[in-house]
Amino acid sequence: REPEKNREILPQICTISAHIKRHGNLVLLGEESSRAPARELVYCVRETLDNLQLGNVFVSLQEQCSGDLEVAVIIDAYDCFSRIVERLLEDMTAILVRLTCRDGKVRMQIQIGCRMEIPKEALAGIQTRFGTLACQLQEEDLLVELTAEEGGGRKC
Repeated sequence: REPEKNREILPQICTISAHIKRHGNLVLLGEESSRAPARELVYCVRETLDNLQLGNVFVSLQEQCSGDLEVAVIIDAYDCFSRIVERLLEDMTAILVRLTCRDGKVRMQIQIGCRMEIPKEALAGIQTRFGTLACQLQEEDLLVELTAEEGGGRKC
């Protein structure tokens, strides 16, 4: 047994487990109603960030969310956010998230810093079904802008 190695992977396990749990909760909410409070997306993102802190990742969340959103849009935005986080989880040193939800729209700006240069392939296939996704790589940093609402999707 390697207690030190276990401590290193615990934040990764917690982060992925939180995504599974939160995704499941959102699906259950969607079975009750097609709409849910926009705050649900905040709770999902906040729990992910809390788990990243266990791995000594610097986190920051600025949010202004009010009203209701379609549950499908909440799920899409959270799943996209989680896929980006999970792909960079091992090398992440910092993540800053600015989240705005209003008038049925989600705007999420994500800035991630990593220990090593981020390869373009790390983001391959990540897309949103209900909006747009713009990614900009700058060596060890990633800037992402996600907008989610009714409409098509795009890849990084």
